[in-house]
Amino acid sequence: MKTLISILTTLTLLSCNPPAADHEAQVELSITDTLVFESVPYEHGGNWVNKKYVDKLLLTKSPKASQEAVLLTMVTLPRETEQEAMLIWSFHEGGNYILRRINNQFGLAGRDSRDLRYELSVENDILTLDSNQFIQIHDHEERHDYDIAEQLLFAGNYDLSGKEVEFTADGQIIGLDTITYYSVLIDYWDAGLQVDQIVLGANSDDSKLYGFKFSHDTLSIYQLNCLEKQETYCAVVENGLEVLKMIKKRKD
Repeated sequence: MKTLISILTTLTLLSCNPPAADHEAQVELSITDTLVFESVPYEHGGNWVNKKYVDKLLLTKSPKASQEAVLLTMVTLPRETEQEAMLIWSFHEGGNYILRRINNQFGLAGRDSRDLRYELSVENDILTLDSNQFIQIHDHEERHDYDIAEQLLFAGNYDLSGKEVEFTADGQIIGLDTITYYSVLIDYWDAGLQVDQIVLGANSDDSKLYGFKFSHDTLSIYQLNCLEKQETYCAVVENGLEVLKMIKKRKD
């Protein structure tokens, strides 16, 4: 009986403790299966805006009218692989990806994916992602602000009844006394955004919303009239009294 108990005990111990060789094989398989990608510089990092949106914006001079020109409006890319990139739809919502190089092809992938979801290529300063083409704009990393309409539409010198006013590409105004800051809205999916709108003031904290409209080279800025108020916000607005009117000077 003692011999039988000894044999059963030995079998039990063997069944609970796999051979060392098998254990090492399992550890090696786990390490091999872990995703490891090399981080390398990416020379095309920055903000890229869909060319269809840019073309529509320059044609209509209206961010509101241009928002639905294309669904995928923007791509933001890091300056090295294995860092976060973002796809932005209609300037309203976005999705995060990882910039990755696989088999010498740059593209966007899920964080734990071995395959590229979107391939990227750049030729003649045009970024191609699937069937979409993008142009690069300057990015202000320290402010996390895209300044899209500021760069593409507003930046330049204006004539205000003989007085020169400058709108810079990074959201500053020179020549309007106390109004030294501006920011142009590009997302018009929420309530109270029935007209193109711009923020004007001394700075981002001391500012106010206005409506605006371009007619050829003439920029008009209006007070906003609230037509329908809901609780603490205005759900429907229209352009009211014109407060500023200036002509944008054409570049030589």
